[in-house]
Amino acid sequence: MNKVFQQKEVVEFIENADLKHQEIIRKLIEIVIESNPELACAIKWQQLTFALNNDFHHWICAIKKTKSSVNLNFHFGSYLIDNSNLLIAQTSKFLRQMKFCEINELNKAVITDFVQQAINKLPEFKATWKEVNKGS
Repeated sequence: MNKVFQQKEVVEFIENADLKHQEIIRKLIEIVIESNPELACAIKWQQLTFALNNDFHHWICAIKKTKSSVNLNFHFGSYLIDNSNLLIAQTSKFLRQMKFCEINELNKAVITDFVQQAINKLPEFKATWKEVNKGS
């Protein structure tokens, strides 16, 4: 089992979710970590957040629980290529989200692609986000 599942805060995050969402959360964690085993994981902003080199200021993605769904948030999702329009724009200029209500809605290949894109776009985001944000 992956060491992420041994972290006390991850165990509590999963256990505090609705039973119907626990399986979705576990599978999302597996997919994200398999996408890049170097990702660090911590609870930040009431969500299970993944970052490279513990840089949680520029996090890659996060799992957020709601009453009706489990959401996979991408910090700078607006930088990602989403030809199928699977990412939902949020109030932030950059944040994009995928919503899952059932385990069968998870598509490992699609999620892995978004995580990989986010990792690859991290340097671009860091270099340009302030300027892009000014253009609001």
